[in-house]
Amino acid sequence: MTSDVFVKIFKGLSGFNETKASLSTWIYRITQNAVIDYYRTAKSVYGLPEELCFEGNIDEEMLNEEMLKSLADALGQLPQRERDIIILHYYSGKTLKSIAEIMDISYSYVKLLHTRALKVLREII
Repeated sequence: MTSDVFVKIFKGLSGFNETKASLSTWIYRITQNAVIDYYRTAKSVYGLPEELCFEGNIDEEMLNEEMLKSLADALGQLPQRERDIIILHYYSGKTLKSIAEIMDISYSYVKLLHTRALKVLREII
């Protein structure tokens, strides 16, 4: 692969334009494209034996359960109004403007509470 890169550099040197990029950047890009081409054409796929295959992903399921539990705990620590905004916005898919109408408060105050709630959630999680 290294020799292929040097051949491509040698063949393309006459077309190199130093106003577009430095020589090192140009060589790096040629090398990167050669590696991508190599792995694209030399795909090797190895299958697992049937007895080792599992439909679900246990690690991912456990991680999702842990994240949901920590998110629920964090939401429980928020004041009721901020919790309602987060739930209405992310769970129910409501816009902040419609939440302002539902809760009968100003849109700017909903934005402020939303930002504050996200900051607190980040700190807790």
